[in-house]
Amino acid sequence: MIILLVLLQGSAAERLKAGVDAALAAKSFTYAFDLKTEIPHSDPFQAKGRGVATHSQTLFSEYQGTGGIDKKIVVTPKGSLIWHAFLEDWVTGEEYGDPGAGHGFQNPFDLLAVIKERTGVAADAEGGLVKLRFEGPAALEMLGKLRVDPGRLKADGTWTEVVATLRDGRLASLRSTAHINFADTGDAQAPGHFEYDVTVTVEAYDRDEKMTWKGIDVDAALKRLATK
Repeated sequence: MIILLVLLQGSAAERLKAGVDAALAAKSFTYAFDLKTEIPHSDPFQAKGRGVATHSQTLFSEYQGTGGIDKKIVVTPKGSLIWHAFLEDWVTGEEYGDPGAGHGFQNPFDLLAVIKERTGVAADAEGGLVKLRFEGPAALEMLGKLRVDPGRLKADGTWTEVVATLRDGRLASLRSTAHINFADTGDAQAPGHFEYDVTVTVEAYDRDEKMTWKGIDVDAALKRLATK
């Protein structure tokens, strides 16, 4: 992963806002991501993938993860569909058993929207990077925006952090990390904590219109979502 930084004039907040706005204004951006999570009472999970995000807020992504997981996802403002290899058809997240697929931390549009609302707290970090950090109630508010149920979480000890790299006035990469403490709700998952670490690296702007996969009709997913 190449991390080159071209420093822009202005405060960290101004530079970050300009970088987010430039990314969202692009016709598309193609990215790679690397995800690591640690969940209570479960083995660690790792995944690597790629995606294309377009100006129309349409997202195409795929990733391979621990346990042989291989997912291909299409997301539009109207919903999301996952390719089901056994059925050889597109199904909803609920039908697949993964209702959060393609949303929250997995969706750069969701993450950029949260960052854009909070650029005012951005600070300069070592190496010319830009950092946002949220703790306690502020972290729960941010996580709620990313579709994590704040009612299951404990503010004490919970934090989230985003570190951004900028190049030529645009986002080059985002690293999002979180330490999330679960509230003691009496279920098997609590108490405990959840560790999250994902790096999204932009490979190119305005290069790709969508992702395609051999033997899979991507347009069928787009048409089905358009009718929702």
